[in-house]
Amino acid sequence: MSELVKTKTIVLDKERTLKFNFKTIMLFEKETGKNFFKMNGEFSGTDTLVLLWACLKSAGEDITLDQTADIIDLSNIGSIGTAITGLIKDAMPGDKKEGASPLA
Repeated sequence: MSELVKTKTIVLDKERTLKFNFKTIMLFEKETGKNFFKMNGEFSGTDTLVLLWACLKSAGEDITLDQTADIIDLSNIGSIGTAITGLIKDAMPGDKKEGASPLA
């Protein structure tokens, strides 16, 4: 695993590892049919589910999309968003200032 690509650990149903890399983008686009780079930060609930699943798969987690849906609820959606946003921000070139949107 490349040390250049950061991972984050998050507690969902159990401690899980998330990773955002090009594989993540590929999985997201294949599953949704959407261009990740044209999303402009506008993610539906389904998009968030697929992005979480893709981050889990990219980190080597053995999990299906349905299993991923089962571990998301209103109590952890905020921490999921924060973790994924942090990973994307770390992965993207450009402005790394606090508060800057990684998808803008």
